[in-house]
Amino acid sequence: MRDNLNVHFVLALKLMLCWVMRGLLCNCRAISMATESMNRLKRANSLSQKALAVIERLLKLFKAGLRQTISRVS
Repeated sequence: MRDNLNVHFVLALKLMLCWVMRGLLCNCRAISMATESMNRLKRANSLSQKALAVIERLLKLFKAGLRQTISRVS
């Protein structure tokens, strides 16, 4: 059951990041919400290590992309 929830959480996070990339959500706010949720789940040990690694990687990639976008605009 726990692994099934992990899969659904990772898929939901991927979908949210896709929406953010398309500009449907405020980028900075969405990143902070996703990071906050991930940290809360880490503390509660609610996710497997594999799911946490995937989420952390997604957030790092997205933050790097956001930095590039901001530097191009500036």
